[in-house]
Amino acid sequence: MPRIEKHKLPPQGIVPFRNADKPVEEVWNERRGRDIANFPNPSRILLVGGPNLGKSTLIKNLIIHQRPRFDEVYVVHLDAGVTRDYEDLEPTAIMAEVPPLAFWSDLPDRDDDNGGRIKRCVIVDDLELTHAHKERLKNLGILFRYASSHKNLSIY
Repeated sequence: MPRIEKHKLPPQGIVPFRNADKPVEEVWNERRGRDIANFPNPSRILLVGGPNLGKSTLIKNLIIHQRPRFDEVYVVHLDAGVTRDYEDLEPTAIMAEVPPLAFWSDLPDRDDDNGGRIKRCVIVDDLELTHAHKERLKNLGILFRYASSHKNLSIY
């Protein structure tokens, strides 16, 4: 991180400052750019469209193209007890509600086996928002605004 000196003029152009609260993020580079579906982590990707247009199929393709792969995949789906749409991804958990921040904060940041950061993805699918209760909207807002960047979560 650059040192800030009081009596010197700032350099011309943007000076990058690392955020000490956030983990190191993946970046676009020439190697990653060879696979257009390999988005850097964490990312927030919103897919909107009518039924049967391939949104879930595109999400699955984005997940299988990830390098390095996601260690954990969580699915938030209104019909969590019944849906089989994401079984082929062998998700870590399928939940009917968006968990509160405490859920994401309680997950370990590092893998004890290899010491690397745990890379996670959260798929939010078929979730009612029009008449959603305040707790769901609050947890969804926290997931997108804070948990994604501070807890290393890609959200589709």
